[in-house]
Amino acid sequence: VLFFGGGWLATIVFSKPFVGDALELSAVAVLPLALSMIHADSLRGLKNIAASQWIKTVLISLGTLALLFPFVRLWGATGAVAAYLASVVLTAVVAGWLWNRALGTRGISALVDATGSLTKGKIFSSSLPLFSVALLGLVIQQAGTISLGIWGAVDEVGIFNVANRLAALLLFPLMAMISILTPKFAAMHRQNNVQGLTRL
Repeated sequence: VLFFGGGWLATIVFSKPFVGDALELSAVAVLPLALSMIHADSLRGLKNIAASQWIKTVLISLGTLALLFPFVRLWGATGAVAAYLASVVLTAVVAGWLWNRALGTRGISALVDATGSLTKGKIFSSSLPLFSVALLGLVIQQAGTISLGIWGAVDEVGIFNVANRLAALLLFPLMAMISILTPKFAAMHRQNNVQGLTRL
């Protein structure tokens, strides 16, 4: 929808027709980004917190930074989005490789033994508390950029995003702690362990 509606969104919603190409390139990044985040959370479930955090917070930013200068020289402002897209695709490949490596060292039988009889109902009921938190986090993370994109100038959006990314670096230790504690909260909620939740 975003890919085919990028021109319409750029013209009607944002009143900036020249960002249509950037929106379409961003739409292509959605699938590899989603796969990267799924692999990162899967690694977190296997207690591989370091790899999970690298995928979620470091690899995309480093890749984009490394590719930014050559891509912008080639394609101008659209090159910045192309650098992000290339970085997301590379991160998805690395995330898939890390997941396969982590699963290979444990073996599929260890994963099945750890989960017991795994059904779709169990998966959805245990992940429902995390879904609302993740959705709210996504809304909070992107609301400022989208709002400024609608009502502000393009250069203001760029400056805001740079400042926002720099401020996010301060949250890195907090995000690492959240990544460790969130699965414990979900497991205790699933087991109805109110005393354990109270202690944490």
